[in-house]
Parts: sequence; structure tokens; C-alpha cells
Amino acid sequence: MWRTVGQERAIRLFQNSLDGDRLAHAYLLVGPHRVGKMSLCLEMAQALNCVGDGPPCGACPSCRHIASGTHPDVLVIGPVHDPKAGRPRIEIGIDQIRGIEALACLLPFEGRYKVFIFDGAERLSLEAANAFLKTLEEPLPSVVFLLTTSREGLLPSTLLSRCQRLEIRPLGLGEVEEALVRESGLERERARLLAHVSQGCLGLALDREFLGFRAEALEQVQRLLGVGLEERFRMAEGLAIRWERDREGVFELLRLWQGWLRDLLLVAAGLPEGVVSLDYEEALKRQARALGLAQLRQGIKDLAGIREALERNASPRLALEVLMLKLPREGE
Repeated sequence: MWRTVGQERAIRLFQNSLDGDRLAHAYLLVGPHRVGKMSLCLEMAQALNCVGDGPPCGACPSCRHIASGTHPDVLVIGPVHDPKAGRPRIEIGIDQIRGIEALACLLPFEGRYKVFIFDGAERLSLEAANAFLKTLEEPLPSVVFLLTTSREGLLPSTLLSRCQRLEIRPLGLGEVEEALVRESGLERERARLLAHVSQGCLGLALDREFLGFRAEALEQVQRLLGVGLEERFRMAEGLAIRWERDREGVFELLRLWQGWLRDLLLVAAGLPEGVVSLDYEEALKRQARALGLAQLRQGIKDLAGIREALERNASPRLALEVLMLKLPREGE
């Protein structure tokens, strides 16, 4: 029985292909960060190799080994530091793909299928992506590739064309709230807050590390909107250095900053019912009074533009300095 919440359409498409013996050799799960793509991939691997009743049963030896990461036929591939790069870089590299090529030529050791799960396929280096295309050309019938991405536009079109796409959408806020109350035993008010904060991504709602990161990011952007250029440029310099080792962290930081500006805009426009940061009500009211609607609208557009520029490999230092020049400031 499938346990993933709220992804019935994707599950139905995969289950139909499994039941009808029409499995694709590669599936691409597309959705926001921490929406549940990896959890669903593991359940798909369980469904492919389950030996119990009603696959994925979650209780048979195969399902348990996959859940614990010890199944010999299920391999998760993620970005690693590339020591050969001219500067620090985290990616899925050519050496990892070569290892997969060797394994993909072998029959499953224990299960019915060998399953290779790419966690963050957008981090494939160009060399690795090209090599992986060759691996996808003629895989064994007993090999299935599962790829996840939160930034589909960064993947080569040639790779996209070889995968069956499954869209993994955020849950409704009510669904997240009910799941948190039912599965985690949270009080209703706390569950409601986390449902809003996570914006339908159940994995984020349960991630204490993310919640701490969010608190720091929101404190940071509140301060940023009230300081001068000297301090802003120091912050830009720090973020540019961080970019080299933690691109995902910088993207997430900018996303949270953009969300704060959106909340400010809603408060300033008299539409508080759409606010995400319910736990910052007083801070939002204070800062919304100090910033105009036009400033906030433009700030949201500028932040979105900088994020897009960074995705297109713009100079991080230059892009972040431009952002610091454009962000609105209290009192102006």
C-alpha cells in the first residue's frame, strides 16, 4: 500500500505502467524542494522489488532493506565535491556515472529490478550528463532510473526527452495540517503554522534544520531592509563565498527573502489572509508600514530576476551586489 500523501496522480501513472508491464526505463520526478520526491522514489523502488502483498507493502524484507538504505539493488546517487574542479564545486560527476554504467550492465543481485535514484539531477555536470545519455540508450529491462529535480530547466533537453515525467505537486495546506496532526501528533495551531511555512511541502514541515534556517533567513532579511549599502555589500560578499560550497542553501535563502517581501506586500495591501509567516505578525506590520507597495512589488521582481540570473550561471558576486543595490530600504 502506497504511503506517500497527496500524489495520487503520479502514483497512479506509475502503478498502471507497472501493472501493464509498460515500465519506462527512466522517470523524472519534478517538484519543489522537499515536496516528497525522494520519499516517492524509495516507494517506487519498493513497489518494483516488493515480495509481499499489495506492493509496496513496506513490511517484507525487500521493502525494509530499501527503506534502511541497505538493499544491494537500489542505489541513491547525489552531488559530491569535485576535487578535480578548478574551484570548489558540488555536482554529480563523470566518475559516478562510470560506476553506474558498470553496475547497470549486471543483473539484479537480490530483487527483480536494479533501481538507480538520482537525487538532484540538475546537478549533473555537463560531462556526466552526456555520459549518462549513453547509459539511457539501451538499458537492461531489469534496470530503472529515477531522477528528481526541483529545477527542470537546468536539465539538457536530450535528457528530458528520455524520461517519463511525473509532476510532484505541493499538497494543499489543509492536507499538510491534517497529516501533521494525524501522523506527528502536533497541536492544531502548530500544525497550521508549519503547513503555511512549508507551503505544501510536507518534508519541509518536518525538517527542524530547515525551520532553524528559515528563522535565521527571516531575521537576516528584516535587518537587510533597514541597513545601508556598506553592510549590504559585506553580506553580498559573504553570500558569494558561500555560493561556491552551498548553492542550494543560497537559492533557499533568496527564496525565503522573496517570500518575506511577498508577505510584506500582502500586509501593506490589507490582505493578511494570504500571509505565510504567521509567526511574524508584528514584525510584518512594522516593516510593511515602513515600505511602500511600489517598493515591495519591485523588490519581489528583482529577487526573482537575481535567482534566474544565478541559475543561468551569472557571476554570483556581481548578481548579489546588484541585488543589494536594488532591494528596498526602510525610510526611502
